[in-house]
Amino acid sequence: MSQNVKEQQPKTEKKMKYEEREMITFQNEGEKIFGVLHRPLVQHKVPGVLLCHGFAGNKIGRYRIYVLIAQKLAQAGIASLRFDFRGCGESEGDFSDITVESEVSDALKGLEFLRDHPSIDSSSIGILGNSFGGAIAVQTAFQDNNIRSLALLAALFDSVQWRQKWEAFMGRAVDDQAKKEMSRILDGNAPGPGFYSSFFRLNLEKEMQGLSNIPLLHIHSDHDERVGQDQAEQYRRIRQHAKAETQWMRLQKCDHDFSNADERVALIDETAKWFSKTLK
Repeated sequence: MSQNVKEQQPKTEKKMKYEEREMITFQNEGEKIFGVLHRPLVQHKVPGVLLCHGFAGNKIGRYRIYVLIAQKLAQAGIASLRFDFRGCGESEGDFSDITVESEVSDALKGLEFLRDHPSIDSSSIGILGNSFGGAIAVQTAFQDNNIRSLALLAALFDSVQWRQKWEAFMGRAVDDQAKKEMSRILDGNAPGPGFYSSFFRLNLEKEMQGLSNIPLLHIHSDHDERVGQDQAEQYRRIRQHAKAETQWMRLQKCDHDFSNADERVALIDETAKWFSKTLK
């Protein structure tokens, strides 16, 4: 009897494997940077996308968003590299040493790794940046000058609102609520003075003008209290006369971390479609 029951049980189908993951390291200024390369299981060279996480984040991201984006890109036949900036995640370096320039330098090394990889089409590279990583992605694309496509998620444009709060904080003309806000912005982390010096100079006007011929996907949430709508409007203003396509996506239910599951899925799907259209 037990044998008949066993015979009637349906066989579990194995999921089709569509990617290969490779733990990788590359170096910058003598320090190791750790990452994961997602490669589609195909025999020809494929486009590649560099994923830049946010301030004090890591290559996994909240809700595993970078992992899920990388998986979706692999399904679309696109490789991707998600990595930890120095001083973050598993990479070497101290968080107190990070600056805007150091993260751009790391991202440029990541692009170099992608272009040198034998499975990547070096002429078809894109960058995705989230939050502070969005500003890093823009500066990296501008300096690299060979990026085919950009995707920005809840991206910073300038640091005016944070500089004003910091100046008030340092001048003691600040209430307890503003102090809590500064702590929340920094996620309880303590970067060194070099970071503040570079961060408070941040303004992407020149870089975005220089990238007018690069296709841009911009995604922002209506309930993002960390990177406000004024930052998104700066991107809209400067892309009005861009030569390349710009695609805007506004999420009505999400916050800065894209915590609404349905909209997060839509974001991931749209990102993969965007890079498929602009890189392949």
